[in-house]
Amino acid sequence: MGSAQRVALMAMTTLSLLLMAVLVAVFALNGYRPLVAAIAGVWWGLMPLVLFDGGVSAAAPAWMIRWREDAMQRPGSKLPMQAEIAGWISKRFATNGPQPWDSAIARSRVRLFGMVELTVWLGVGLILLALRG
Repeated sequence: MGSAQRVALMAMTTLSLLLMAVLVAVFALNGYRPLVAAIAGVWWGLMPLVLFDGGVSAAAPAWMIRWREDAMQRPGSKLPMQAEIAGWISKRFATNGPQPWDSAIARSRVRLFGMVELTVWLGVGLILLALRG
């Protein structure tokens, strides 16, 4: 991951944290129960990251596969369970091998995952908006 990508990811993470804090307060002030306000604020605050991940997975699956492979190859970036979890996910998405971004099966599975991720995230978010107390 280049420095520009790292800066963009840090900016999106910071934006999400700020957005979470603001949205929890907005939901609480608009009459939502405290627990619903907290969950909905965090859920909608994570939206920039979800839009990035799901949108890129759906629109450019080969780039997303390459980006994830690069992130896994960096030294010192692995937690103890991360390699096992990544191996399990790679097997399910057919993204293992020398150049997984060239596999049509892998690209279609990552694209489908991106579309499902966006759909589920927006659906649950809309349900949370309907839970006004």
